This record gives sequence, structure tokens and C-alpha cells, in this order.
Amino acid sequence: MSGCSCTRSRTSLLAVSRADPSGLPRPEERPPVSAIAREQMQALLDVLPTPAALVELTTGDIAYANRAADELAGGAFPRGSVEDRTAGRPVTDGAGRELTVDELPSMRIARGERVRGERVQWRVGGRTLSLLVSGEVVADADGHPFGILLFEDLGPLRAAERRRDESLALLDTIFDSAPVGLALHGPDTRFVRVNRELAAMNERTVEDHIGRTVTEIVPVISDEVQHAVERVMETGQAITGVEITGETPARPGVTRTWQCGWYPVRHADGTIVGVGAVVSEVTERAALLESERAARERAERAERQAAFLAEVGEILASSLDWEENLARVARVSVRAKSVWCTAHLVQRDGTIRRLAGAHRDPAREHLLRELDRRYPLSFDDAWGAGSVLRSGRPELMREIDDATLRDLARDDEHMRLLGALGLRSRMIVPMVLRGRVIGTLTFARGEGERPYTLEDLRIVMEVARRATVGIAHAELYRERSHIAHTLQRSLLPPRLPEIEGFELAARYRAAGEGFDVGGDFYDAFQTREGWAFVVGDVCGKGPEAASLTSLARSALRTGAVVASEPSGVLEVANEAVMRERIDDRFLTTLFVKLDPESGTIAVANAGHPPLLVLRAGGEVEEAESRGPLLGVLPDATFPGDDVVLEPGDSVIAYTDGVLDAGAPDRLLESSALAEVASANAGRSAPEVAEALERLAIDVSAGAPRDDIAVLVLRRREV
Repeated sequence: MSGCSCTRSRTSLLAVSRADPSGLPRPEERPPVSAIAREQMQALLDVLPTPAALVELTTGDIAYANRAADELAGGAFPRGSVEDRTAGRPVTDGAGRELTVDELPSMRIARGERVRGERVQWRVGGRTLSLLVSGEVVADADGHPFGILLFEDLGPLRAAERRRDESLALLDTIFDSAPVGLALHGPDTRFVRVNRELAAMNERTVEDHIGRTVTEIVPVISDEVQHAVERVMETGQAITGVEITGETPARPGVTRTWQCGWYPVRHADGTIVGVGAVVSEVTERAALLESERAARERAERAERQAAFLAEVGEILASSLDWEENLARVARVSVRAKSVWCTAHLVQRDGTIRRLAGAHRDPAREHLLRELDRRYPLSFDDAWGAGSVLRSGRPELMREIDDATLRDLARDDEHMRLLGALGLRSRMIVPMVLRGRVIGTLTFARGEGERPYTLEDLRIVMEVARRATVGIAHAELYRERSHIAHTLQRSLLPPRLPEIEGFELAARYRAAGEGFDVGGDFYDAFQTREGWAFVVGDVCGKGPEAASLTSLARSALRTGAVVASEPSGVLEVANEAVMRERIDDRFLTTLFVKLDPESGTIAVANAGHPPLLVLRAGGEVEEAESRGPLLGVLPDATFPGDDVVLEPGDSVIAYTDGVLDAGAPDRLLESSALAEVASANAGRSAPEVAEALERLAIDVSAGAPRDDIAVLVLRRREV
């Protein structure tokens, strides 16, 4: 029951009085007579929520207790004599001392004393009551005095106090043992309280913090912390997740990282009375995160560099046009490694020529051209590409300020151009071929970009190395291709002869890249009896095939001198090849001899595809006689055929490269060639030869698997 209810009861029912030594009130201090009888008073007390009891003055007995008192006692409030009431029910004061009978509030009232807010504990109804007792003597309407006791149950209050004390103790325990730093700042932002963890972080005692400002404790980071505390005080909004890096006075030079948060501390009425702080040192975590970030950046950078080198490699391997390749490398570099990039090459006459130049902003590429035009490179330059060409050593300028740029520039206009291009960091690396510096690659970055490092220099030196290898390969290919083409031309007649009354046409196409000399060949030359035509196919390609081709051509020409029949010519050639046995190679050959007067041809075949005879009307015949390969069997013989060509008729000799052009997916039969030949009956010899070549190219999708040789002889129409 609250104190307010007790107060109202006392002011309406009680009158203050003092007792004389006899235990009864003195006449001059007797209580005034109440306006109601005692029975009425009891009825009134029954409806009051305040526990109350009436005490007889002569004995101290409890004569009456209201319903609230019974409820307080858990059933029936003990009545009767003091002995009955206290038997087994000791009464103690607020300090826990057991009261004597004379000290009991009821006995003190019986003696006429006034009791005001005495704290007692009384075990009633199986539980201990904590009570606040008040009382005094009053008189009823008849003037008879008696005592009245009023009780206030302190149990809920004590429970609340206990919970408060327990909570405070728990909070104190948490505050002191928390694994994070905790602090409380007062309205003036000074430390009111800190825990041991925060004191240890700052390497000061707890007592050192109290009453001091943040500046006095951790001056290096005080501005940021002070601003946060003041902001929370002003706005009432919490601030969390702030990382602060700095030093403490106890450990100067050691950078530490803390994660901090601040929150408002409010009074029950909502007023902000302070700011709480939560601090956790995350130096190791921050170092780990920084290490992980750095490792991640290194991995990403390595991945980008690997991708850049891979792309450069693909460009350099994509074609043998190394000048175009360098131009593409420059364009890739301005995307990955630089703002602008140039490539210079030393010419045969000793001059320096710019091969390529690219800028990240295409609108500025004209400045690169202007730079080369107005300020050409020289081997005498103290800096830049000219110096690198002279020395063969790379040049790395990590950071180029205005003073350095002025030193690099030849004049004000030169400095303006360099500034307009963007030059704040630069690398120049040489391209070295067989110990000779043949050119340079220049990479530059502008304002606000990361300066180049030795790692960047290593990467672009690798680019230069690959570019040099690409140039070397291209030059080697050109030289080899030139040799192969020259040798190939030497193995074919420079031109076909003109034969009166006849047309002669040939088509030749080497397979692949043209690195090696083809094994197919044809020839046409005049003999004593007329004209001779040869189509042959040597096994394999390259120098060995070329050697055998040269031997076969010479042997066939020699055989045409010593033998009159084609079969005899092939026998002479076979003997020559068998005698040389060049790398165990062999060849097929078709030898045709023409008598221009009669239009008769004699043909001998050494393992070669048969000669096709295309009649003017479109009919196609095959010369079926066929002997062994040349260079395989000694003393081989070669059967022959004679064919008479009428006006408009043609003969077609070809190598098996025509049939195998689409291998292995589309192999042609000689019947397919006959069909194409028939479709071109009546056409000129060059047209027929071209039609057969086109057939081979079509079935091979433009890339014949083997060399192709076609020779067409046509008798003109009268």
C-alpha cells in the first residue's frame, strides 16, 4: 500500500496525543473525541485499502484488524494478546534485530507513544512481511481511547530495490568485465566512467580517465572522438561503425585501429545526460584485412597483367605483319597500361621511324604525330627513346613533376605538347634482336594515375621481348617464304611456249602458308620431233622434294634427248632417280609428246592420274595405260598410248592434289573432273584449266590440302 493512502487515513482519523507514565493519556493531552463510534470506525476501516488494526491501551491486545490487514497476513491477521501474536512469529527491526515485547509497535501505542514509519519484519502466514508501521492513540465518540496501527507493505518496494541492486551489480559486472572498451562521458564530454578494457587500450589507469577530456588521454585521435561525442549530445542520434586509426601517447609510432560507436544516455524524462562509448581495438583485424586487400590487389593486378600479356601474345601471333601488330599492341596498351604508347624502329639507313602511336583519347593522337614531326628522336638525346636506343637500357621515370618535365622538354612548345599528351610517369624499353637494339616501346601515364613501378617495367620489357620475337619470326618467315617462292619458280618453266595451231595453259597452287617448296611440277619444252609436256608429283615437300623435282626435270629433259618414245624417256628418268635415291623418295609422272603436224600425242604414265581427253563435242576419255612409280623399281617399263587430237579437242594433265583438295571429307573421283571438263568443252585452254582449279578450291573451302598442278593442251579449231 502506498504512503499516500496511509497519510490520508492518518489525517482523517488520528489525533496526536501523548501518554502519561501510567500508560493513559494525560488529561490535558487526551485525544479529542471522534465524531463516530468505534463500531462505525471499524466499518469504515474495513473498506479502506490500507491494512489497519486497533490496539487496547491497557493490554496491547489487537482487538480488531480490517480486511486489508487479513489479506496482508495471508488469511487472518493475528489478534489477541501480544504473547499469542508473537508466539513463533518473531518481529525484527529494519536492521534484523529481534524486538522485545516492550519494543513492539503495538505495546508502544498501548503506552500512548506515537509511532511514525517504523520498519519491521514479521513472519506471518508462512512468509516474512517487511512492513512500515505507524500509529497513535485516538478516542471514539464516547471518549474511550484506543490505539490504531497502520501498515504499509514494503515487500514490492524491497523486491524492486533488490532487482535494482541486482541489475546494477550485473551492469557493473558487465561494464567491468566486457571484452570491449566502455566509457561514459558527462554533459561536458569529460570521462565519468571507463572500464578496465578501455583503460588498457589507452594504457592509462581507470582513475586517470575520470574527469579528464579525450584530448588529455588520447590527443592524436581526440578531434574525431570529441566531434562524435558532441554530435551525439546535440542530436541524440547514435553513431556506430566508425574506424579510427592513430597512436596513443604510451606507444608513439605504433599505428593502431579502433572501431568505435557512441550512443546517447537519457534520463527517465528523455533528457540526454551523457554519451556512452563502445570501443573495440581491431588493429590485428585491420592489418589482416589490409593484408588480404593487398594480396587481392596483387592477385588482380597479376591477373590483369597476365591477361594483358596473353592479349599481346595473341596479337603478335595473329599475323606476320609485325608493323600492324605493333600498332595493335599500342592500342591495347593504352587500355591496360598507359595513357599513350608509341613504338619506334631504327631503319636500315640509321634513321628512327615511329611505327605506331596510340592515345587513350583518340582526339589527341594527332599530338603524337606532331611531336614526332617537330621533335624527331636522335641517338644523341640525353633522355627518352633516343637514349634507350643508344644505350640499350630501359628507362623508368616514376614521377615527373613540372620541373622534371621542363628538363625533358627542348623548348616551351615541346613542354606544351608533352603536357597536353599527359606525362607524369614514363617507361621506355628497348627491343633487342640478336644483340642489336632495333627499336623502343614507350609507355606514359598522366595526372592522377598510379606511377609506374619496377613490376610495370618488368611487364613491358616482356612485351618488348615478345614484340622482338614476333619481328624476328616475321622476318624469318619472309626470308624463308622468299627462298621457297624463288626455288619454286626455278622448278617451273618461267613461261609456256607458244605452239602454232595449239593453246597451252597451266595452273599451279601451292598448299599451306608457302613455307616449303611444293612437290608438284609441270614442264613444257621442244624436242627434235615436236614438243614435250610433263606433269609430275614428288612425294613430300621442302628441300628434299625440291631436290628430287630438280633431278626429275633434268632427267626427263635428258631422256627426251636420248629416247624418242615417252616410255623410253620415263625409263631414263627412273634410272636417274634410282641411282640418286634422295631420302628414299619417289614421284609420279605423266610424259606427253606432241607431233604438231598430225595433232597426234604419245603419252606414257609412271603411276600418275590418267590423262583426260576432252573432245570438242564434250565427250571425255581417259588414257588408261599406267606404269609403276619413278624411283621404286629398277628396270621398270612404262606402257604408252597414242591419241589423235581433232580441232577443238583438248588433253588435260593434273596432279592428285586436285582429287585430294577436300580430303579427308570430300575426295574427288576422276569422273568429277571429267564432268567439269565436259561442261567446259569448246572453251579455251586457260578457261578449262581455271575451271578445274576452281573445282579443287571449292571442295576444299579455299584451303587445298595438297599442291595443285593442271596443264591443258588444246588444238585450235580451223
